[in-house]
Amino acid sequence: MDNRGYTLSEIIVVVSIIGIISTAGFWMYNGMFERANAAEIATDLQTIRSAWKLYLLDTNSISPLQGAFGAGNPDAPCHSEPPLINTDLFTNVTGNANWSGPYLPTEPLDPWNRRYTYDNDNDIYSYAPPIQAGVNIQIQWCPGQSEEQTRYVKIAPLIDDILDNGDGPNAGTFRWNPANNGGYFYLLAPGR
Repeated sequence: MDNRGYTLSEIIVVVSIIGIISTAGFWMYNGMFERANAAEIATDLQTIRSAWKLYLLDTNSISPLQGAFGAGNPDAPCHSEPPLINTDLFTNVTGNANWSGPYLPTEPLDPWNRRYTYDNDNDIYSYAPPIQAGVNIQIQWCPGQSEEQTRYVKIAPLIDDILDNGDGPNAGTFRWNPANNGGYFYLLAPGR
C-alpha cells in the first residue's frame, strides 16, 4: 500500500514558511516605498534651493519676505506661509527688473501632492532653536491632520540621512518638528 501525501504537520510547516516570507516581503516593500518618498522630497528640496539661488543671482537681491506672496498654503491652513507657487520662482510678483524666470518649470508637489511653502518672516536662524527660523522651504501639517503628521514624521529621519547625514531634527539644513502643528524646514539662508 502506497500512501503518498503530506502529513498535517508538514502542511503547517509549509504554510508557516510562506507566511514568514510574505510578511518579510511586505516589510521590505514598505521600507522601499518610504525610502523612495524620502528621496523624492529630498530631491524636490534641493531643486527648489537651486532655483532660489539662481533667482537671487539673476535679481541681485536678498530673499524676499513671505508677505510679498500672499496668503497661506491651503494644504496647511493653520500656518501663514504662502505656497511656493505664489513666489518669484514662477512669476515676477515683486517686480524685480532683472527677473528672468520662471526658475522652475512646474510646481513641485511632494509624494502625496501637498504643496511646499516659502518661509521668510525676517527671523534669523542661528543653528539653535527655534528650528523654523531663517529662510526655509517647508512642508507643514496642522492639528487634525494626524495621517499626514504620522507619515511625514516617519520618513523625516530618512530625509535627514540624505540631506544632512542624519544629524537629527534640530540641526543642519533639514530640520523637523513632529508636533501636531509641525512640519519640515529646509534652510535656504540663515535670514536677514
